[in-house]
Amino acid sequence: AVSIHDPDYYALQLYTGILGGGMSSRLFQEVRERLGLAYTVYASGSAYADCGLVSIYAATSADKARELSRVLCDQVKAMAKHIDAAE
Repeated sequence: AVSIHDPDYYALQLYTGILGGGMSSRLFQEVRERLGLAYTVYASGSAYADCGLVSIYAATSADKARELSRVLCDQVKAMAKHIDAAE
């Protein structure tokens, strides 16, 4: 991700908030509420002096891990295509 000095730093924070920043986030609604794949799921962005990091955390059982991974990737791809103004 971007560094703390990058002009897109605030966009990173907005992105991770929409993706997995709370109960109304895409990940929470899809992974927990709709599909029941994990009790805890979130995304966060960290920015450092020369680089940044986007993290996604979810805890699930071994039998749901493959489906959970697919859904997480699908949600990241969907964010690349469209973010609604209401979000």
